[in-house]
Amino acid sequence: MYFLADIGGTKSRIALSSELKSFTEPLIFSTPKNFRDFISIAKKYIKDFSAGSSLKLAAAGVHGTLEPSKSFLLKAPHLKEWEGVFLKNELEAALSVRCYLENDTAMVGLGESVFGAAKNYKINGYITISTGVGGVKIVNNAIEPHYTGFEPGHQILIIDKKLYTLENLVSGSALKAQYNKQPSEIADIAVWEKVHNYLAIGLANITMCWSPEALVLGGGLVNGNKIVIEKLIKEYNLIYNRIPVKPVILKSELGDLGALWGGMHYLKQLLIQ
Repeated sequence: MYFLADIGGTKSRIALSSELKSFTEPLIFSTPKNFRDFISIAKKYIKDFSAGSSLKLAAAGVHGTLEPSKSFLLKAPHLKEWEGVFLKNELEAALSVRCYLENDTAMVGLGESVFGAAKNYKINGYITISTGVGGVKIVNNAIEPHYTGFEPGHQILIIDKKLYTLENLVSGSALKAQYNKQPSEIADIAVWEKVHNYLAIGLANITMCWSPEALVLGGGLVNGNKIVIEKLIKEYNLIYNRIPVKPVILKSELGDLGALWGGMHYLKQLLIQ
C-alpha cells in the first residue's frame, strides 16, 4: 500500500494506492495549522482504509518552497507553522515508511502530464492561477531537475514604470486585495481583460524560458472560468510572435486531485529506477 498526500495552503487531500494504478476515495479536509494534527489525520485514514496492509512508500505534494534536499519547507505563505519543521523525518517516523516530498504544484503538473491535459506531449509547463501563481516544467513525464523549485508567478513585469510580480497582477489574493471582493464576485469586464493581458505576457515569458510543447493552466480562477482559455490564447498570440511555432495552451483536466495522480506516478518512477 502506498500513501499519497496533497498538502495545500488551504485544503489537503490524502489517499491510498495498492498498485499505483488508482487510489482510494480521497479524504479532503482543511489543512491544519499544526503539522502534527495533519499526521494524526493521516494515521487514522491509513488505519481505516489500508485493510491491514502495510505501507511501502509515501509521497506528498506540499504548499511552499522546499529546501534543496526536500526535507523541510523554507517558505510556506499559508502554513507558517510548518516552516522549518523537518517534515520528511516527521512523516517517516509517524508512518514508518520512506516519504518523498515535492512542491504541490509540481505534483499537479506531473499528474496533468501523465494522466491529464498534456498526456500527448513530452515538454510541458503547468501553471496554476488561484490564491497565488505557481508552476512547474515537466519533461518526458518527470519533473525537470531543479534546485529550489520553479517560481513563474514571481517573474517581474514592468507596468506603468512600476515593478510587479505576475502573482501581484493576476492571483486571487491580489485581486481580492485590490477590489475588496472575492474574484468570483468581480463582474467588471475591464478587470478581467487586464488579467488576461498580464497573464498572456507572463506565459510569453515562460514560453521563451521553458520552450514547452504545451502549457496547461489550472487553479481556481481557471477552473471557475474567470480566466477563459480561448480569450487567453487570443491575447497570447498577439504578444508572443517571435516564431510561428507556439505551444498549445490547455485547460487542466484532473480538477482538485491532480497532485494525488502526480504523486502516484512519482512513486512509480522511483520503483522503476
